[in-house]
Amino acid sequence: MYAHHHSATKLSYGLVILLALALALAACNTSGATGASGTGAEAATATATTAPTATTAPPAPGECLVGKWQISDFTSYFNSVTNGVTAAGKSDLTVTNKGVTGDAWFTFNSDGTAEVTGDNFTQNFDVTSTSGGLDIPASVTVSGTAQAKYTVSADQLTFSDQQPGDMKISVTIMGTTTDATDTFFGQIGSYAQYLYTCPDANTLTLKVVTTSLDFTPVILTRVP
Repeated sequence: MYAHHHSATKLSYGLVILLALALALAACNTSGATGASGTGAEAATATATTAPTATTAPPAPGECLVGKWQISDFTSYFNSVTNGVTAAGKSDLTVTNKGVTGDAWFTFNSDGTAEVTGDNFTQNFDVTSTSGGLDIPASVTVSGTAQAKYTVSADQLTFSDQQPGDMKISVTIMGTTTDATDTFFGQIGSYAQYLYTCPDANTLTLKVVTTSLDFTPVILTRVP
């Protein structure tokens, strides 16, 4: 009886760590990271010695970000995080993705402020411990709105001054629910960095910048 309880406690603790990495999209301070070249909006650098003939000014850095964006693919990101974290830690946990319900949006305003809103946005999954034979259903639910400031440099997006607002991130494991402290903008009080791209006018990708793991970007679609 004691051994089984100890295994369950160890598994639950591992899950909390895993989920913090999986859902706080930029939970770590990555101020030392450098952005890789990408297709995001970039500041144009004039190199010609003569005046350009084009009459249309190049877009300002981050201009394509402005607007409201709905998360359309979180599954690929979640899978890359869980696989990467468990492999790096040589964990005996196996995570099975059970899909996403609800909706979540990012809003980027032209004044350098941003919001993220969850409407019962829930990532469902099962966790299995190969050593203990446990198979545990779990989920993370995001509801409410948080705010932050953002700046853009080339294809690097940095969030700061995170305000939790009324956002609530709840982690449910074996029917027991606890609240997380991070937001989708990263750990409060830190600088959270992404690489972003705007492949077209209606698509945005956000890739978490980390120093050791390479995560798949979250994909968002522009909405009215």
